[in-house]
Amino acid sequence: MINSCIKILCLYIFFNNLHQTDGVCDSSSETCNECFTNNEPQDQCGWCKQMNFTQARCGRISELQTSGCPRDRIEVKDAGLGTTLRRNEDLSPLIPIRPQSALTIIPVNSARSIQFEMRAVKRWLTFRVSNPRNIQVEVTSSCSRFRWRNNGRGRCSRLTVGQTVNFSLILRTEDCGTSGRVIVSIPRSSQKFVVDVESLCGCECSKRVTYGAPQCSTNGNLVCGQCECNEGYVGRYCFCHEMEDNPERCRERPGGAICSNRGSCTCGFCGCGSRAPGADLFYGRFCECDDYSCSYFNGRICGGPERGNCRCGRCVCNSGYSGEMCELVTSSSTASCRALNGEICNGKGDCIYGRCRCSSVYMGPTCEDCPTCNGQCAVLKDCVRCTIFRSGPLSDEQCYRQCRIYGIQPVDAVNEYDPAMKLCMFVDDDSCQYRFVYGLDEDGELVVSAGRTKICPRSA
Repeated sequence: MINSCIKILCLYIFFNNLHQTDGVCDSSSETCNECFTNNEPQDQCGWCKQMNFTQARCGRISELQTSGCPRDRIEVKDAGLGTTLRRNEDLSPLIPIRPQSALTIIPVNSARSIQFEMRAVKRWLTFRVSNPRNIQVEVTSSCSRFRWRNNGRGRCSRLTVGQTVNFSLILRTEDCGTSGRVIVSIPRSSQKFVVDVESLCGCECSKRVTYGAPQCSTNGNLVCGQCECNEGYVGRYCFCHEMEDNPERCRERPGGAICSNRGSCTCGFCGCGSRAPGADLFYGRFCECDDYSCSYFNGRICGGPERGNCRCGRCVCNSGYSGEMCELVTSSSTASCRALNGEICNGKGDCIYGRCRCSSVYMGPTCEDCPTCNGQCAVLKDCVRCTIFRSGPLSDEQCYRQCRIYGIQPVDAVNEYDPAMKLCMFVDDDSCQYRFVYGLDEDGELVVSAGRTKICPRSA
């Protein structure tokens, strides 16, 4: 009887201890791999990634939160990677963009594509993307005429009112611990798509701890590529003691604004801010520099990245370009002035510094557009025939090469009474009449709409 009681007591102690340790992270673990490997079930165990967290990094998720580690900074075993939609309302006339808010976690040196859509309230869509420097952004689209510029501007044209267009927002991170906000906004509208981005360092990152690291001025530890300063030291590199803080060192000149009113002063050095949430940071010793206040040429800053880039308020021109706005082409090349017919500026202008200066009513990059010319109907008719009806003298290859620039759109019926459009009527080889109109949109781009149905004579 006594032996049975002893056995029952031993079993009780064993299972009770097992229950108490099950799922508890050992706070002495130095890496989250140790924490996850030694404790089951792992979904109760977490590792705090917050850089300034001073408590034990391993522990139950609830205990880490109680100690002050934000829930979104707690890493768990096999944490799911992907995009979480925070706000994804249905489209309406007042909400032309969907979703409105998302969170994405991207592994270091990887990319993630996030889908969003916009509804056209006009015949075109324009948007702008702002992002921190440590997050690279690219946008692609399903619309037939899409332009994306490296300065964060995108445009789809030749749309119909109410048309929904799909876009892919491609995000890349290269640094461990990168975080920031990417914003897709619509000009003159309060609607926007906000993406909070975090790069996932993973457990391997937490193993690489350098105590008293030279990168941290020996006044802190290097964890996941960032400094955790010892008590009393501050700054990104822990170089400054709190008692040495001197704001006068943050003025570019005596009496000047601290950090040019663009940042905060810490230990005599400026920590620069951004001109808007999610926008590029100011930089420089006194935050005096930015990369957006340079002169514009052809509606693009410094003429666009193919001509030059903005650096600290001045255009730095690429090889072959010069001028305050990189507006001058220093080479004698006329390749950019050659029209589809092989002539320089279509024979309707002069090539000056690599750009066409058109004469009379001709316009466009190679002087091929003339919306008010009587002969423009004749210029467009064969393109309309091959694009809409697969007829006429142009082959499929010639049609694609010569006519794609016009972006001809088929419609059920052309608006013959629109004063801003010119009506053209021709008879095809089958003795049927086809009609189309052309004109300029608000941006000065040529618009061509052709009826998809011919008008044929009645048979006797």
